[in-house]
Amino acid sequence: MTDFIHVYNSKGGVGKSSLTWVLGTTLAKHLESANSDEKVLIIDLDIQRNISTCLVKNPEKIEFSLSDIFINNTPPEKAVVNVSANLDLLPSEGDLDAVTNYLSTITMGREFQFKERLGDFLKEHYRIVVIDYPPNINLLTLNSLIVSEEQCHVVVPVELSFLSLSGAVQVDEQLEKIRKYNLNKNIHIDFVCIVKDNISRSNHAKISQEEIQQRFNGKILENTLKQAIDIPNAMVSRSRNLWEYDSETKAGTFVNALVVELWDKMSK
Repeated sequence: MTDFIHVYNSKGGVGKSSLTWVLGTTLAKHLESANSDEKVLIIDLDIQRNISTCLVKNPEKIEFSLSDIFINNTPPEKAVVNVSANLDLLPSEGDLDAVTNYLSTITMGREFQFKERLGDFLKEHYRIVVIDYPPNINLLTLNSLIVSEEQCHVVVPVELSFLSLSGAVQVDEQLEKIRKYNLNKNIHIDFVCIVKDNISRSNHAKISQEEIQQRFNGKILENTLKQAIDIPNAMVSRSRNLWEYDSETKAGTFVNALVVELWDKMSK
């Protein structure tokens, strides 16, 4: 069974790519530590290509990408880039807007092209698929959200701010429409993860946290993704995970706690 983790918030700049990187690379490290042959795949759907830039040592050598799968009918296995023994990446090099435009030309079944081209491949080859989303919903992101109704987990990163909370509320409304039109009847916001967390919180942050608690009661992860310089440093250094960047990283404790909590709750 493949678990799909959709990291999505309709507001930009709330740490979706950082959370995706943390989840995907740390889960892969856990599989590696367990001597498992199961694999994690990170899919980069963001036009900014942050995940692709951070995980590929030589991005200029990427030959195929997500765009080629849709526009040029490239087999998915050719577009996947191996990062480590337990981690692969499906990069977003190329023009993702062109993919959205291409999908809009399809008369029947345009919402299910991602599932048709990638669904079986993902379920056959990967234990976990983590998907990094852009802030806007379009035909490509809609396709991805409905790739699987089984083991479908939406994780919304939220800063302690009103605008970030507003983006999460919009996600809730968008997913409700997906269920309404029977595109994926099992998709809901499963978890809310507080990101860029700082122990010294402003009054605005405290008020925002109260509002988040009221709106998403029971879905908020106890562990947060705190602000730590090691995370962006590890990402820009193109490390395979936080511990490859610094084996004694201070961020490792709360990152591990967050990932373990999420995995435990996903498995229930």
